Amino acid sequence: MSYSKAFSQSISILSFIEIGSKNENCDYLSIKIISQKLNIPIPSVKRITGMLKKQNILKTKSGLDGGLALCRPPYDINLFDVFISIEGHEPLFKVYDEFNLNSFDKDKDRAKFVIDNEKKFFNNIENVMLNKLKKISLNDILDNK
Repeated sequence: MSYSKAFSQSISILSFIEIGSKNENCDYLSIKIISQKLNIPIPSVKRITGMLKKQNILKTKSGLDGGLALCRPPYDINLFDVFISIEGHEPLFKVYDEFNLNSFDKDKDRAKFVIDNEKKFFNNIENVMLNKLKKISLNDILDNK
């Protein structure tokens, strides 16, 4: 199981908006330009940017000079916020626990312990990942040092 590629695409979109707006000397970039440059279909760009806009990571402007822009500086956008915008709060690991504990007779407590322990380990692994994402900013991705 894995998360969708939309998370990676969202980081690419945000990075391109930051770089592209500076290169083009404009405040906003159009979805069409983002789609063409990153080779991401327009419907996907719209879906992803809509999720990022709901979380106040992107802002939009209508009109001739409109498009998409970052709501805040890259150092103030962490990958956790982007991740949650795209993937939500669904757990990465889904633990199978639907078997009948009563069928274990003498080992019912042991079977329950194993299931609970498995959940605990998976939750810890995911928490480590999420905490790491909180420490990485978009600026870290953009920085070429």
